[in-house]
Amino acid sequence: MIELNNAQWHTRLFLWSVDVWGHFKGNPNEIERFRHGTNVCHYIRTIFVAAPFAFASVGLFIWWAVYVLIISPVGDLGWLNYFGGLAVFSAVAGLSMYCRWFYRGYKQGRRPRRPKPEHGRLVSVFDLIYEFILAQKRKVCPLITIGGAGHDA
Repeated sequence: MIELNNAQWHTRLFLWSVDVWGHFKGNPNEIERFRHGTNVCHYIRTIFVAAPFAFASVGLFIWWAVYVLIISPVGDLGWLNYFGGLAVFSAVAGLSMYCRWFYRGYKQGRRPRRPKPEHGRLVSVFDLIYEFILAQKRKVCPLITIGGAGHDA
């Protein structure tokens, strides 16, 4: 059994990909099935097949949002009117958020930082790929447990 840390980038990528895929399929609780573990084959396929599709879909959505929110209105209103209104709105919103943040910090005092977790050697992606190749030869995928030090995704 392979134990992965929640703070590793490939573990966060796996959980993010499963979450995006679950929302795409219409099942937002899909991540709960895999939050604590899966097998190596599913893990590698998710990282190297599903994650690029998830990145592409999110990228297309961001491109569409930029087009709808910036490019099209600038064509209709002009640069000066659009960015002038955006600057005024951003300044008011930013000032409001800063005042709330400053007041909350002043009221509660400074909080100490969380200590960094101490752990041994982390499992790398190359270790997982090696296990995946061995699993394909043996026709049995070993289990992965996700947990340990780090934040919960």
